[in-house]
Amino acid sequence: MNGYNWGGTQWQSFAGVFARSYADLSRIAPDKPVMLGEVGSNEIGGSKAEWIQDMLTQLPTRFPRVNALLWFNWRIYERGQWWPWEIESSSTAEHAFAAGIASPYYAAGGSYGHLPLLTKVRQLHQ
Repeated sequence: MNGYNWGGTQWQSFAGVFARSYADLSRIAPDKPVMLGEVGSNEIGGSKAEWIQDMLTQLPTRFPRVNALLWFNWRIYERGQWWPWEIESSSTAEHAFAAGIASPYYAAGGSYGHLPLLTKVRQLHQ
């Protein structure tokens, strides 16, 4: 799944962005893991820091099948404006993310540091 809190007058909570799709996936494929392939929140319209905190708090309890998450960490020009999707768009957002992932629920930093950069992965099906 991919999802964004576009902010402004369209501000949505993390659950508001993902709950319906998560429920649909859980119904269709109840034994499969879920990956959030792109996630991001705007700074405008609410508190991005609180949005991040809410996301990282809800994942273990309300969205337990989510096994991977990729934050869209890029400031991008789209729809005629710049979107501050990056975690570092404010110190409060950055601190909320750092505090949230400090939970023992999330893999510790460097857990995959033993993998050499640009390693080719052997294909299972050729």
